[in-house]
Amino acid sequence: MIHYIISNAAKYDVDEQSLSQEIQQLGLPKMNADIISSSYRDNKDSLRDKFTADSYRVSKVISSSWRLDHIIATSDNDDSECILNLNMKIDSKPDSINNDGARFQNLAFEIVENKLDVLIKELTVAKKMLESIDN
Repeated sequence: MIHYIISNAAKYDVDEQSLSQEIQQLGLPKMNADIISSSYRDNKDSLRDKFTADSYRVSKVISSSWRLDHIIATSDNDDSECILNLNMKIDSKPDSINNDGARFQNLAFEIVENKLDVLIKELTVAKKMLESIDN
């Protein structure tokens, strides 16, 4: 709860007195609220820098592997389809550890052929938009 309060106070640039009053309204004694708000005041700039850096960070893909499964039509189903199985190992935050104690996160998913086509087209459009912003 304290992390939530401090991170939002830094995010919205709350002053020390307002933070202390809000914490007291939540039921903490004045002495505790003053200690938290003075610590917040001393570290406010570094907190804002850290939260800003974390907000705009893109996860890094460490490794990836894929497999394409071709499902052949059966007597019940005349359509055959392709399914892509994708596995990725992601370093979500290099300076932190996930809840399970691991630094890396494994991400696996399946996608059918027509949805893969849509995904590729949308990612291509997004890439072009980002390139136009850079230019």
